[in-house]
Amino acid sequence: MKRHYWINIFCLILLVNLLNSCDDKLEKILDSKDLQIRQIIDNLDKHNLQIIYSEIIRNEDDKVSFKDYFFNVDDDLYYYPASTVKLHVSALTLQKLTELNDSGININLDSEIEIIIDNNTLHNQITFRELIKKIFIISDNEAYNILFDFLGKDYISRELNKKGFFNTHITHNFSTKEYNENIFYVFYNDGKEIYRTKSGSANLSVVRSKLKEEKTGKGYYFKGEIINSKFDFSNKNFISLKDLHSTTKQIIFRDNYKPNNKFNLSNSYYNFLIECMGLNTLSDSNYYEPKFWDSYVKFFMFGDSKKLIPKDIKIYNKVGLAYGHLTETAYITNKNKKIEFLLSATLKVNENEIYNDGIYEYDSIGIPFLSKLGKLIYQTYEN
Repeated sequence: MKRHYWINIFCLILLVNLLNSCDDKLEKILDSKDLQIRQIIDNLDKHNLQIIYSEIIRNEDDKVSFKDYFFNVDDDLYYYPASTVKLHVSALTLQKLTELNDSGININLDSEIEIIIDNNTLHNQITFRELIKKIFIISDNEAYNILFDFLGKDYISRELNKKGFFNTHITHNFSTKEYNENIFYVFYNDGKEIYRTKSGSANLSVVRSKLKEEKTGKGYYFKGEIINSKFDFSNKNFISLKDLHSTTKQIIFRDNYKPNNKFNLSNSYYNFLIECMGLNTLSDSNYYEPKFWDSYVKFFMFGDSKKLIPKDIKIYNKVGLAYGHLTETAYITNKNKKIEFLLSATLKVNENEIYNDGIYEYDSIGIPFLSKLGKLIYQTYEN
């Protein structure tokens, strides 16, 4: 009995040491004395930093497994996901397109779309290819709104739940206008109408539970006036960082998942989604305007620079930035150096705790931190 007792104690110690070693790698990175890291780590209470980092391990048969590291992750702590919801809505749009194709309706990425509201044509001759590319190249809100309204809240919620994303609630678009149910989408191939459908249902019965700090701050601006009370996020979108990280992991490494737990995309639509996630704003597009640069929507590693991203480094990602919250989820790889890892992080930068005033420390604190975090993790593979 004593022998078994000490064997059990020894195994328990090994397990504890293993868990501690898992935590240590990320914590060692965050123990950097770099000012960009320290100004966040030394003030965690006001920045609500959460990080998930996954090492990618390939065996001799190239089968993938993961070693996950967590820092300060809290499923019950609210953060505003901003444009990261566009990743889910883009994937679900391609899933819906796959479903329509499977049912015999021949809509493709280049089918022209006409959007009619109250018998007036709002958009004409746009395509899913254009809309989804704009979402990943410049994080276009109007493109997201079109896809969100096409799918509808019910479809989005139902399909995300099917995939196990129970802490993901995408319930609104980014329009300031009231939702209009009288929206029709008409699809054309070579000028011939092939399909017509009404906008997705606006109903949604699922209500998320209350979260910590979903009402926060000292005040906010409304119609030009300061309101001296907490800003209320309780009716806004939410994605736990675990769900967000798992979404990227599931998309990039879909062969690791059972059919019911992944987006149902045809191979061509899946390849298109991956292609779009990896696009850089300048080198992969025609957006040669002063307000855009190559890393415009790539915060990890290159967010603090307006230079072109080196061609041997690919970042397949989605960022979000609004209300002082910055979030990114990404698969970062350099095939030449056999470097690859998954990284997701969110933090808040709102020193004056006032919302809607446009004063947030994105460029001075938030993006430099995310950029440095990505670099430090990347450098562990080079050393």
